[in-house]
Amino acid sequence: MNKAQLKIQTINLIKAFTNESNIISSTYPPSSLSIANNLDDLFPFFQYLGLDEVIQNQIDSMIQINGKFPTKNNVDIPLWTYDEWIGALLISKDKRHHSIACEILSEIISKSHTHFMVPHLTNSSRNVLNYFIPRSYGIFEVVFENKDRIPSDLYNHFLKLFDQTLTHISDKDFLPVIDKGGLNLFSQKYRLNLLNNFYHSKGYKRHIKIFLIKLLNYKFRKTMKESSNFLFSYLEFLKIYPQRKDLYKKLIRNIIQTDGIPIKTFSTLKEYTVCQSTAIIDNICDYIFFIEPSDEFINYAKELSNFFIEQFKKSKTLLRSEELKVSFVDEVMDFAIALKRVFEITDEKIYEEYANLIFASCKTFYDGQQFYYSYFDTEQQKGYTIDPKYNFLLLKGFIIFDLQKDKSIYSNELYHLAKDR
Repeated sequence: MNKAQLKIQTINLIKAFTNESNIISSTYPPSSLSIANNLDDLFPFFQYLGLDEVIQNQIDSMIQINGKFPTKNNVDIPLWTYDEWIGALLISKDKRHHSIACEILSEIISKSHTHFMVPHLTNSSRNVLNYFIPRSYGIFEVVFENKDRIPSDLYNHFLKLFDQTLTHISDKDFLPVIDKGGLNLFSQKYRLNLLNNFYHSKGYKRHIKIFLIKLLNYKFRKTMKESSNFLFSYLEFLKIYPQRKDLYKKLIRNIIQTDGIPIKTFSTLKEYTVCQSTAIIDNICDYIFFIEPSDEFINYAKELSNFFIEQFKKSKTLLRSEELKVSFVDEVMDFAIALKRVFEITDEKIYEEYANLIFASCKTFYDGQQFYYSYFDTEQQKGYTIDPKYNFLLLKGFIIFDLQKDKSIYSNELYHLAKDR
């Protein structure tokens, strides 16, 4: 496949996934739900293919219908869904979109003091929760990456706040899901289940869980997305201030010592999915490439990689876990890209070889006509759920493993395309 063919394929996907409002939908068949909160994942590929007009038209349409906050419900707006929307606004070449991004950033920073204190914005602009939540820190990665598109005074506010946050959490061995002391009610497993449900509920049930979360003690570590969003932002911060690396190393060492192989969903449970380990491999490799060498970290990244390579050898696909006989296309592709990072850091050919093989296994998800399924059940030999986001994200793989297969994953052409934002 050449670049022109990939562009045609992308345009066809855009048409197939566009709803009646001329907005790319987050579902297929297209619905009124927009893909706004995932645009930062997609726009770098659109830009690579010269589809800047599509980028600007999509943003304008979303703003016209939803305003500057295209939320999925009318209850509240979790900030961890807004790092990608803000990132999309800043990727656009239209300065009007940059201004809207800065409006949002100004509103967020005005409600934060010693650390990031506003994980939710509501329609009435009330703070719903006022506790340190690592997942909300994905916005800082976007800010640090887009320094030149943000007014210096606003940028410096975020820079100062992140520095203060490091001081605020410097005595911690790990990043808690929510740094909130409370009553130790119920079993830890029950509290974990409650927290997971809390992230996805709507309406009055969400308000009940917000009340409950204030009573419970959530000082435990969860790797995805809570820790990884913060760690990726921390990496961008270290590119500016590499001397503030000690806390980063402590946090990574806690993961290494607590989890072993592979990375767990929660540090206290046996459950895992491949995405947790992929996130830490990406973190470690980027740290080594941009900040400093570390035999300790790269050896751990290699051990993690080898664990999943052995799994792949057994089943010829990358399963979500040993318990679930299901593959997830996004995890398969992201792990293949993680192996490209390991290859660049180690120069060991086995990681490039299996990066190519694992990405090639994505053909299992193809529906035989136009789309890729999100999941594949290896026992039933059946794919299911066509998600526009993951169909677009496969473009990343086609560019890295086909069009630009001879380029370094850390080259200017590929680094930002390869990031899992």
